[in-house]
Amino acid sequence: MLEKDFNQVEKFVYTKCNFKYTSLKAEAEGHEYGAGIFKLEDRLIKVRSSKITQKKVGQFVTLWTRNANGVTQPHNISDTTDFFIINTRKDDLFGQFIFPIEVLEKHKIVASVKSKGNEVFESTLHGTKLLMLKQSKLRIGS
Repeated sequence: MLEKDFNQVEKFVYTKCNFKYTSLKAEAEGHEYGAGIFKLEDRLIKVRSSKITQKKVGQFVTLWTRNANGVTQPHNISDTTDFFIINTRKDDLFGQFIFPIEVLEKHKIVASVKSKGNEVFESTLHGTKLLMLKQSKLRIGS
């Protein structure tokens, strides 16, 4: 699914806008959420795909990395990542949420000196809503 989504955006956006980009590489960890990485115009992009669950309305995605001890933790503002792209798909509908890492820090999704961050949040295809989960319920978008 990760390659299919990338190829679709590549065809309709990156190529038509003459963006310079590298090939998408799947990340070893996070394959369940379509974890990938690529460069777009010298910016490091990490991609995740949200999943539909049977328990709640919406889609869920994880944004985590492992520390030196192998324990999962939220990404940190000091990471080299510039943007996170969250792919959402339901039936024939496809969309993306594109977040600069600074916005994710502001909303306490990535860790910084101000916040310990979060590893999970929920996205919906109804409008452009994202709901944070875990520590608090916070709306990003409209």
